[in-house]
Amino acid sequence: HVRLMVDMESGLSGGYVQKTCGGGSQYRHRECNNPLPKHGGSDCSKIGFPIEHNNCNIEQCPVDGGYSSWGEWGACSKTCGSGQQSRNRSCDNPEPNHGGQNCTRLGAGIEKRDCKAKPCPINGGYGEWSEWGYVQRHVVVVVNIVTGNVTIPFLNMVAVTVQKLVFP
Repeated sequence: HVRLMVDMESGLSGGYVQKTCGGGSQYRHRECNNPLPKHGGSDCSKIGFPIEHNNCNIEQCPVDGGYSSWGEWGACSKTCGSGQQSRNRSCDNPEPNHGGQNCTRLGAGIEKRDCKAKPCPINGGYGEWSEWGYVQRHVVVVVNIVTGNVTIPFLNMVAVTVQKLVFP
């Protein structure tokens, strides 16, 4: 902050500009009254100036840090299903300096959100076994005379390939 004090009745009377950092100036004055010039005596201008100046508070002012803009969102942490992605911002707009505050007062420098990639593959699996069926003594099979394949109809599958068919 800056403060200027001037006594308007006598001109510059102890006036000074004060800054708490970044350089400031102080002023002081004196009056030509010790003794007052009399009977043709010279005024004080021959022995110096009535005002002095002094530099003060020359240390740098604190600079509080500020964030840059958010960066782009990164890749999702998972290639399938639900994951997370993040983006960052830097405390360099401006960087904190000379004892200024860092950016944490403004919030976090990283932001995260949930993301969904493509659905994950699901491998098939068997369910529970069924109850055992009744025991058969005879199994009906179908034989393809042309190809020699034997099919078991209730299982709906080709069981064996017969190389040579023999009929009694």
